[in-house]
Parts: sequence; C-alpha cells; structure tokens
Amino acid sequence: MQRLMGRLLMCVPEGAAAAHPVILTSCSWVLKESRAVYKASSEGVMNLADKFFEMERAQALQGIELYKDNLALCERLNTYYAAMQSLPALRSIIQYPSLAPLPGDFLTA
Repeated sequence: MQRLMGRLLMCVPEGAAAAHPVILTSCSWVLKESRAVYKASSEGVMNLADKFFEMERAQALQGIELYKDNLALCERLNTYYAAMQSLPALRSIIQYPSLAPLPGDFLTA
C-alpha cells in the first residue's frame, strides 16, 4: 500500500495538464482517497508496533522499516498536498487534509 501511495505521489500535473479537466478530476480523486489510504496504512503500522515485542527479531526489524516508511510517506503526502494546492484549478475544489505523522518516539525507545 505504501508503494502504491509513493507512485501516486509522483503524479503532479504540469504545464497544460494542470488545466485539463480530466487530469484535474483524476487528481481530485487521488487527493480524496489518499487520506483514507494513509489512515489504513498508519493503522496497520500501529498494529505492528503494538505487537513489536512479541515478534521475532527479523519481523521486528521489518516492522521498524515499515514504521520509518510510514513517517516518510506522511512527509511526502504533505509535500504533495502543498504542490497540488499551488494549482489554481484545484485550490477551490478540494479540501486539503493535514496529516499527523505517527509518533516518532517509537524509534527512539
């Protein structure tokens, strides 16, 4: 799911595409669904974090990598939202969410 979001976040319309109605409609769908996908991903990672001490070492290390990936995804999503807000045609159509990253203290403990 995180890889899918990463690929979607690379799709920022430029030039004439930034004013094309089909492109703008698809961008609005991506923006609307991105929050739900991020929420599902974050909940999955939090469930992994809850089971962290019950996992074997290899699984726990994979869980930490997923946690780090989710933190980076949040940053990339917020950057994506900022880029999309710069498009005048989308600015008034869509309500841009603000995403809160997972607590970073899990990695420092």
